[in-house]
Amino acid sequence: MEKVALYSKQLHVRKAGVVIDINLYTTLSEAGNSALAIKDGETTVYAKLGATTDALTSPLRVRKNGEIRAVLTQAKPSYTEVAYTTVGTYMFVVPDNVTRVRVAVCGGGGIYFEEVAADLGGIYSGTSTFGNFISATGGESGGLYWLDQGGWEYYGKNGSPNGYRGGWQLGFDSIKLSSGYGSPSSEFSGGGGYNTGYFTVTPGQSISLKVGNGNGGDPHSWYNGKSGFVLVAYGGDI
Repeated sequence: MEKVALYSKQLHVRKAGVVIDINLYTTLSEAGNSALAIKDGETTVYAKLGATTDALTSPLRVRKNGEIRAVLTQAKPSYTEVAYTTVGTYMFVVPDNVTRVRVAVCGGGGIYFEEVAADLGGIYSGTSTFGNFISATGGESGGLYWLDQGGWEYYGKNGSPNGYRGGWQLGFDSIKLSSGYGSPSSEFSGGGGYNTGYFTVTPGQSISLKVGNGNGGDPHSWYNGKSGFVLVAYGGDI
């Protein structure tokens, strides 16, 4: 994980008896294109500038290029995680001052059923996606085809990538569980895939995301798998 180029000292502003701390940065790239340069001895440091309506605004105002700008308390919001665990489609709007996010996705677990028909495979549970940035597919159906009548077992394929016939912990550390998100409904069914990564985004950008189901869209399945998830983090050291 990349670390923020945070200066060891802060700028302090007092208003109405309250002291507000303002983070300073050692690189202009960390503070962003709009920044206030400040000299601390021989060292040049930067404070982030933003709109006077920004959620991170401090009481300090400066005029730059003929415009009144607010000095922000920090260049990025505090570390925040947003978890989506209920099947469906959602819209994530990138917050102000956020240009990078960390995302983990898990596909839905495969279904299980017993059938008189021989075709037990080929039904896949839902794929979880975060825009076009990252995705993980759901597990394939599996089950039994009338073994007492000379049938067979069918083991569904795991989702991609990193498919696992178990489940996943909600998080970024690829922790496998015996029963977690994306768990298949049986030992014969495929587990959901899992994927994670960092991505560059733009403040205000709207990103459609989807949490994959664990039912494969098949109403005749005996048992459904568990749904997947989408986990988004931003701010802090990201």
